[in-house]
Amino acid sequence: TTVAGSVTFLLVILALNLLIGPAGRILALVLLIVQLAASGGSYPVELSSPFFQALHTFIPVTDVINALRHAMFGAFEGQYWTFMGRMGAVALVSLIVALLSRRRWVYTEDTNFRSPIITDVG
Repeated sequence: TTVAGSVTFLLVILALNLLIGPAGRILALVLLIVQLAASGGSYPVELSSPFFQALHTFIPVTDVINALRHAMFGAFEGQYWTFMGRMGAVALVSLIVALLSRRRWVYTEDTNFRSPIITDVG
């Protein structure tokens, strides 16, 4: 369950990055914060605002949390594969979007590659 959730979110972030570039990283961060508040994982969603209650059923984190609750405690009897299927659908759509956005993929020779993370300071 955790591996499936990790792969799903990896593909969502990859699709956002390849689709809209650096703005995809910011959108992924905003999506993470909104999902954390609306998922019902840290506190009951019924105590949240109506906005987060409406988002609760549509965000993929809810499926991951519910699948984990089923795997650990047997909650949501018989719905485990429903949650996993919805996670798989999100992963598949994200993979398709990432593959169709491959126009951003550019081959660079090793001699010309410079990591955007490492910078010369000083």
